[in-house]
Amino acid sequence: MRRVLVSLICVYLCIVAWAQNDDFVQYQLDNGLTVYLWEDHDQPDVQGWTVTRAGSIDEPATATGLAHYLEHMLFKGTDRIGALDWEKEQPLYEQIIALYDTLALTTDAKAREAVQLRINEVSLEAAKYAATDEFSNLIQGIGGEGLNAFTAYDVTCYMNSFPSYQMERWLTLYADRLTNPVFRSFQAELENVFEEYNMYLDDNSTHTRNFIFGKLYEGHAYARDIIGYPEDLKNPKMRQLIDFYNTWYVPNNMALILVGDFDTEAAKPLIEKTFGKLQARPLPQRTQYPTTAFSQDERYSAKLGYMPELYIAYNGVPVGDKDELLLDFLGEILSNSMQIGLLDELTLDNKLMYAGAVNDVRRDQGRFLVIAVPYMDAE
Repeated sequence: MRRVLVSLICVYLCIVAWAQNDDFVQYQLDNGLTVYLWEDHDQPDVQGWTVTRAGSIDEPATATGLAHYLEHMLFKGTDRIGALDWEKEQPLYEQIIALYDTLALTTDAKAREAVQLRINEVSLEAAKYAATDEFSNLIQGIGGEGLNAFTAYDVTCYMNSFPSYQMERWLTLYADRLTNPVFRSFQAELENVFEEYNMYLDDNSTHTRNFIFGKLYEGHAYARDIIGYPEDLKNPKMRQLIDFYNTWYVPNNMALILVGDFDTEAAKPLIEKTFGKLQARPLPQRTQYPTTAFSQDERYSAKLGYMPELYIAYNGVPVGDKDELLLDFLGEILSNSMQIGLLDELTLDNKLMYAGAVNDVRRDQGRFLVIAVPYMDAE
């Protein structure tokens, strides 16, 4: 469930490209779900995505990492998928939710240990009546490949490829996944999240990124890492996770994307039959953060990583701003995948180890970065 900024950029560029293509179709269901369809019969299969316009920016300040943890939990099934005996599992599941409520209010160390022991006991009992891998097995059973997801600052995405003749089955599984999800194995999955957290800590780029974003977006939710703070991860709030899901995972805050070898007109009624059943709900007012744009020449330094790196940042624009594409274009002029940008020449001429530019554009605001890594004198 890795966080992939490149994936977000690819989705964005695809949508821009689709708008120029006669095979691209965009529309909305009555429940507010936005649908993007692009027939491409040169592809061997279909790539399907569901995107929720909610990420770490939408988390409560006291429950960081919630959006990412929810991403993990949405692979655990529903009251039908993964439920071997829901009638027996349900009361245990509700007991686990109540126990986590108790744990959140308990401060005494011994009392917390007792509650955690009880959570463990009830979780082991509930596990007898569930199969947490059923959803992934069902996707694999229809020929699905690359089942994955990622959480970003502004969105959370779920995806995989599948054969076109399995369109109805894939749509059914992904729509059912959003109907009465059960966040089973909540306790056990926390170990996987911590393993991911520790993996990032072992990567020097994580510390560099956190320092840079912490300065560039100081005072904003964008300043913190998507995976959250360890103190919040150690005190998970299951009911807050459920509330987060019920609040943001609604069709009027989501998009369905299908690209590949399929027939658009044949897919439309199948989408209506499956995703059209999801119920829309009013969205709350999103948290308003103060503008953190720079007003003077601010400079920061830190001893991080194995080599010196220079980041020059400028005030950018949020997603949808009239200057967004212009800044994207500027970034491509400076550095690009073809290595023909102005900054690329510095690397090709061996004047710098690396040089590049990034237009970091986000829902609330953005930054434009120029990055340089000099050669180090081994002596």
